[in-house]
Amino acid sequence: MSDYRQSYSADVNGSVADCFAVLTEFEAYPEWSGPIKKCLVLERHPDRLARTVAFELDMLGL
Repeated sequence: MSDYRQSYSADVNGSVADCFAVLTEFEAYPEWSGPIKKCLVLERHPDRLARTVAFELDMLGL
């Protein structure tokens, strides 16, 4: 396992509910996150929030 870590921060002009909705809509990640090429929710909780998510990344294309 790699010890590489990276983080970003940003000020967001939106409500907590709006931010949560965007961050939990995993299928839309490729639309706004360049390295994410594909995102598939494999399993959901009873409330329909994602439980297990698979990501396909292209880290070389940055």
